[in-house]
Amino acid sequence: MSSSQNPLGERGRVLEEEYFRKQQKEQLDALKSSLQKDIADKQDELKNHSEVLEQHQKRLANIEERAAKK
Repeated sequence: MSSSQNPLGERGRVLEEEYFRKQQKEQLDALKSSLQKDIADKQDELKNHSEVLEQHQKRLANIEERAAKK
């Protein structure tokens, strides 16, 4: 009797497939969450770097203004 003819074997196969689908979904959800956190962290870093860059550009402009007045 093959597993397709055996109701218990078929039930076991269905349960196994459900288990692995659930495992895969949990792994994908964890990966998605991790990537979302990484994206948020990188966006924060980018914002901070942009702010620092703007400060440096302002300082440079001030230095150039002073140099032009002399």
